[in-house]
Order: sequence, then C-alpha cells, then structure tokens
Amino acid sequence: MVTSIFVNLSTSDLDRSKTFFEALGWHINPVFTDENAACIVIEENLYLMVLSRDFFATFTDKPIADPRTSVMTQTARTETAGPNVGPAATFAVQV
Repeated sequence: MVTSIFVNLSTSDLDRSKTFFEALGWHINPVFTDENAACIVIEENLYLMVLSRDFFATFTDKPIADPRTSVMTQTARTETAGPNVGPAATFAVQV
C-alpha cells in the first residue's frame, strides 16, 4: 500500500510562495492548484499544499497564529517554564 503525505501550510502571498518552491526545484501540480492553493510536488507521494490564509482558515476552527509573534511567544514560554511546561494552546500556523 502506497502512502501519500500532504503537508498543509498557509501563506499571505501564494504567488510568491509558488515562485519560492519552484526555485527549490520542486514543481507545481496544476490539477490541484488554483487561486486559493498550490500543490507543490516534493517527490512521489510527498506533497506540500500551500494555501492562502483565508482558504486555510476554512479547514480549522482554531486561530491562525502569526509566525512573527507565535514562535517568539512559544520560545519564551518554553524557556520560562523549563521542565514544568504544561499543555500549550494549539494554533494553525501561517508561513
């Protein structure tokens, strides 16, 4: 049985994201690409789905974290809590 992996990421600029991933040598599958999302083929059975922020939000009821602040906040929480880290809030992350 073949397993396919799809990793979903949101972006504030879909065209810029497509250009970036193509520059890495990956290609876009036009069958699963439109104005809301792009399917980036990393290798056979491994895909990166890059979705516009608004479209990404339709897949979750959780808030979409701002990567400029959420990473710093999570790092600070971890450093402060040390070994006593409790349950953290779950966020969908925008790239």
